[in-house]
Amino acid sequence: MPPDPQVVNFERRRVKYAWIYVNYKLEVKVVIPLRFKEADIAAFIRAKSPWVQKKLDHFRKLQTTAPAPASNELVHFDKIVAANFDTSDPSALEKWYRAEAKKHFAQRVAELASYHGFTYNRISIRSAKTRWGSCSAKKNLSFNWRLMKAPEYVVDYLILHELAHTVVLNHSRRFWQLVAKVCPRYEEAKAWLKKNGPML
Repeated sequence: MPPDPQVVNFERRRVKYAWIYVNYKLEVKVVIPLRFKEADIAAFIRAKSPWVQKKLDHFRKLQTTAPAPASNELVHFDKIVAANFDTSDPSALEKWYRAEAKKHFAQRVAELASYHGFTYNRISIRSAKTRWGSCSAKKNLSFNWRLMKAPEYVVDYLILHELAHTVVLNHSRRFWQLVAKVCPRYEEAKAWLKKNGPML
């Protein structure tokens, strides 16, 4: 296993294939099929070690360049701002971000939808682990509250992405053509999310 991860968790499951997950906290999780013997595990770890090291190095680099708020500060739209509450309390921090997200998305979705001629139904704020936003067949939109830490142009891209789904409910060529039309910076925003999203 590569040196210096913060946590390494091994777990045996009823799965077909072994897999490894690395997150921005430098935690490494290894899931092993029940049928694997010690030699199989060792071979898998050896094969995956270069990839794990690459991911750890990537997240260490992000940590050095990401905004580093003090105990009385937080990240809002990719900038450090003063807070009037204890930001070391995770529940208080999430409550603040959710309230900000509710206000921001209600206003900004309405603005962008009106400007580009989209229609939608309801907006909800969620805490999905793997999705930044979604659009249902009934044109209900949802957004991840953690987006309040991202740059505003990235948030606008996510809004326009989901609004485009009210017209094209898939990721076809037609969908991406519509996104490009309403959001010229969409590729830049996608690149920012791919690189920095895990830090949110």
